[in-house]
Amino acid sequence: MLVLPLVGEGLAPSGDASFLRRVISWTFGVGVIEELGKIIGLLVVASRMSVPNTARSYCFLGVVSGLAFGTIEAVAYTHG
Repeated sequence: MLVLPLVGEGLAPSGDASFLRRVISWTFGVGVIEELGKIIGLLVVASRMSVPNTARSYCFLGVVSGLAFGTIEAVAYTHG
């Protein structure tokens, strides 16, 4: 089983960890990992498409990436 730092606290039953420890574990354990996954995907796409190195290009790709991941999560939550 894969154990990631800080994630175990957030996944523990609610009585085992304090609220603050659970919020910190979800924010830094899950949130940061999810955002890193998004930025890695964005950089791979940008490098393969030879996107111009402008802030506008990366902002556009970031918005599209966020919409795509948000759509996937919404579909997974509604059908799962």
